[in-house]
Amino acid sequence: MESTEIKSEKKSRNYQIDFFRFIFAVLVILQHSQPFAKDLADKPSWFGAGHIAVYFFFIVSGFLMVSHYFRKNDAQKDPGRAALDFLKSKISVIAIDYFAAFAIYRGVDFAIQLMTGKISSFNSVMKFIIVSIPESLGITATGLTQASNGPVWYISAMLIAMPLLYYMLCKNKGFFMYVFAPFACVFLLGWRYYTYDMAKAGMKPFFNVTEPVTKAFLGLLCGVVAFVIYDKIKNKKFTTAGRFIITLAELTGYAAVIYICLFQSGSSQIRLCIHILLVPLLALTFSQESWIGLLFKSKLFYALGKFSFPLYLSHGLVIKLLMKIETGMGYYQEVLLLIVLSCLLALVEYFGIRLFILLFRAVFKKGTFVKCN
Repeated sequence: MESTEIKSEKKSRNYQIDFFRFIFAVLVILQHSQPFAKDLADKPSWFGAGHIAVYFFFIVSGFLMVSHYFRKNDAQKDPGRAALDFLKSKISVIAIDYFAAFAIYRGVDFAIQLMTGKISSFNSVMKFIIVSIPESLGITATGLTQASNGPVWYISAMLIAMPLLYYMLCKNKGFFMYVFAPFACVFLLGWRYYTYDMAKAGMKPFFNVTEPVTKAFLGLLCGVVAFVIYDKIKNKKFTTAGRFIITLAELTGYAAVIYICLFQSGSSQIRLCIHILLVPLLALTFSQESWIGLLFKSKLFYALGKFSFPLYLSHGLVIKLLMKIETGMGYYQEVLLLIVLSCLLALVEYFGIRLFILLFRAVFKKGTFVKCN
């Protein structure tokens, strides 16, 4: 490693990454809009965009995992303890939004089943509660059960894979970053696309069990490789011509990614190429050597980045509700409605749960909570 210092000290938070978090969250919604396109003769090409978007999220998480290791100087800690502390820190960041989305989704789901007669006895209530446990614990990606709110598989897979990788990073930094991560990425890319073909050939149960965690390990390890590339260029002194080339490369790269997400993402071979391209592309973005970064100076992009997570979590419920309602709209109008309603629900989840926590703390501190009980 050339340096254990993270360049974020110099340029603070990367708002460009925040902006792309929001863009890729919308692309996930576009992929999940497939149920509304069943009557379309020509299917939109963006039905594979979510696969690319999820890899983007995993790669960013893998990169930040390594930067956390150096920032916290975890080389001095016991690897097991460091991995556990890292897992706790990740859970603390996502817990509020995750459980808010979980409570709203399962609450609405319970109400729907109650009104339709699917829940009509004490036993059916207990069954509903029991099958909710794996999702509440974030372990649906193990194959124990499928998440009722489909998009949360990503959270589960990430929380399963990250502690194992972080332990390996703490145990042997050099081997993990320079040997294991790049070679494992190549192997897992092949495995992931081989099993994808197996699913088409009739082995879907096997595919469903292995796919989420395979994606997580692959994406996170790609993020480790992106950090290695970033570390090689972060302290270089680039000339004006050099920065122009970096800017052109980054601009061309993201233009290609967005174009393929919208118009060519149905091809698994093309998605494979984009998965590989995202690794150096994100290394360049984190380095902030491109002039493109000058466009992302407003804290509005930070807000979009924070908003992207509740948006990702909330759109599953909106899809569920819209599928039960005959809107009479065409596909594209329904997709627009889906995005708008998902944004509104995400705002309610994000601000509602935080307002509830603030009110609870205020009441508790005053002792009113104790008196009411």
